[in-house]
Amino acid sequence: MKTPVDVLLLEDNVVDAFSIYHVLRRAGVLINPHRVASRNEFEQELQRHKPDVVLAVNTIPTFDGLTALSVTQTACPDTPFVLVARTVHDKSAVSALMKGAAACVNKRDLTQLPPTMRKVIHTAHVTSRRKRWRAMFRKLFRWFDRTPPPNTTLDEQRAKQPECPDR
Repeated sequence: MKTPVDVLLLEDNVVDAFSIYHVLRRAGVLINPHRVASRNEFEQELQRHKPDVVLAVNTIPTFDGLTALSVTQTACPDTPFVLVARTVHDKSAVSALMKGAAACVNKRDLTQLPPTMRKVIHTAHVTSRRKRWRAMFRKLFRWFDRTPPPNTTLDEQRAKQPECPDR
């Protein structure tokens, strides 16, 4: 990743946030981090700018990962959401994946975070391009539907020609 990735991190523990940033930078991921610790800050940050990826922990007492996922899907539906959970097999982690989270990473083993972020961001870019192409083709097909047909088609010209008698 050559351009910095805008990362919105929902984490109330500064030490844990630093360890997440450290793992990403150590893996060569250039990041532009934005850390928030509450729901109000999270919603304000989503309104202020659209991040490339949202990382959220599910251990904040007043604002859990599932609620953060629904807020993200409402404010920025195309932004990938990665849940950083204590255990990947946790009920909330499985629920988040079923409700649309792009991935879930174990908080105790953050070595999987950089490749997961690369994959999630790449998938989001491919999806975005695909949506743009589909919109362009829809527009193009609507334009073709509006254009009047030519005066005669090849089938109409053949129908006007006299048939050759059988010999």
